[in-house]
Amino acid sequence: MAVSFWLLTDNLLAVQVFTDQVFTDQVFTDQVLTVEVLTVEVLTVEVFTDQVFTDQVFTDQMLASEDARTTAPTVAPPTSPAPPASPAPPTSPAPPTSPAPP
Repeated sequence: MAVSFWLLTDNLLAVQVFTDQVFTDQVFTDQVLTVEVLTVEVLTVEVFTDQVFTDQVFTDQMLASEDARTTAPTVAPPTSPAPPASPAPPTSPAPPTSPAPP
């Protein structure tokens, strides 16, 4: 780093060297570059969200529902149910057995 010697006090020369190195070159420039990198990451997240939710999931569901409406099979009309079977006649109970004679 080149330093020109002027008739200045030591305090002014020290302040000028400190300001050029720390604030302008190192700290301020690094902070601006960090913010730009963060902005690129945010844009990447937005593009990923648009791809997954809008293009793939939502559009595919709409196409699937349209296909189901156009290619739905025709349903046959319901047939009348068969008549119920008639119940069997009740059976009579067996006659009681008489006791044996003595």
